Amino acid sequence: GSVGHSAAGVAGSHGHATQRPVRSYNKATSIMLNQSQCDNDFHDWHSVRYVEGWINSIESRPPRMVRQRMARYRSTLQEFAFSGGQPLRILELGIGWADLTRELLDLFPEAELVGLDGSSVMLERARENLAPWSDRVQVHWADLTDKHALEGLGIFDGILTVSTLHHLTLPQLNTLFG
Repeated sequence: GSVGHSAAGVAGSHGHATQRPVRSYNKATSIMLNQSQCDNDFHDWHSVRYVEGWINSIESRPPRMVRQRMARYRSTLQEFAFSGGQPLRILELGIGWADLTRELLDLFPEAELVGLDGSSVMLERARENLAPWSDRVQVHWADLTDKHALEGLGIFDGILTVSTLHHLTLPQLNTLFG
């Protein structure tokens, strides 16, 4: 369950940090990219065909776009204010196929990560992509609109989410982070 509240720095894609409450997390630093509210978008994350097409559309972008995306991601990850070599426990909301998660695990070689996603199709791909790090990664199915989605996961030093929270409505976000 939840134990108190702590302040979490929330960094958007422009790197400006603000303070927001996050429950149950020690020294929580939240990094959120692409936070805009998009209540009307539709994605069929349960369809293998749809998910494979989605992944392919991102992975088949021109190399320059892929490099720019990774550079933005690495730059944002460096906002995690932790010194290298220290144990670090990170929660990733909406891990997807874990393409960016690999960067995080390389950048923080002592990090343990718990990844949640509501798509079993994405989770299957994440497990495949994260096999080299299986000793320090746990991947679980979770409905982020469920108020109990984060219960029992323990304490985290940071929360990471990329292109996930904008799929949730404000009431759903309030339920998740209470």
